[in-house]
Amino acid sequence: MRAITLAVLLVIAHAAWAADSGVYLGASLGVSDTPARCEEDLTRRCEGNLLGARAFLGYALNRQFGIEAGLNAIAASSDSNGSAIDLSAIASAPLSERVAAFGRLGVVGDGNHADLTYGAGLRFDLEEKASLRVEWLHYGGGSGADFIFLGVLNRF
Repeated sequence: MRAITLAVLLVIAHAAWAADSGVYLGASLGVSDTPARCEEDLTRRCEGNLLGARAFLGYALNRQFGIEAGLNAIAASSDSNGSAIDLSAIASAPLSERVAAFGRLGVVGDGNHADLTYGAGLRFDLEEKASLRVEWLHYGGGSGADFIFLGVLNRF
């Protein structure tokens, strides 16, 4: 499964670099309200929050639609970390000349299994090639984790 996912991402990345007008690359950091660690004793104590980092490569087909692949790292605690790869379709709607709302729907996998991912956010264009993004992302279907990410992207 991991080899197939990696092959698909490489094909998408190669196709995206070939048509450089719609290619973008970015990174974001996020936090979840899901506890990073819970201890079961007489009571259940939970502390901390999951932290996430995401690097992504995308290709905008036009102003409304695109495709994006991401590498995700989730830090549950200092001794427990996870990673996953995602692939999403992105739909955008401009709100003004420099602001756009977007939504995503895709799959996320960690080599053992794949699950649904979806989200929504706002993109703020700082200049022609650079943007900031604020995004809510949900990983893992109904019982997954929700993250708020703040990121930057650069268009090529």
